[in-house]
Amino acid sequence: MPQTKFQAFIFSLIMVGVMACLMCPAMSFVATLLFNEINKNFIAIWLQTAALIFL
Repeated sequence: MPQTKFQAFIFSLIMVGVMACLMCPAMSFVATLLFNEINKNFIAIWLQTAALIFL
């Protein structure tokens, strides 16, 4: 548990970063499911979509 305000701020920044790194690929997975057909290239399309979000 953070002891000082600075540690609490750093902890909050880390948590926001982790949530963004988990939510963006998850949301791109759902979008890929909704807007693209499921075929043998599905994983490649999803990885491309997730990578483009972070650019």
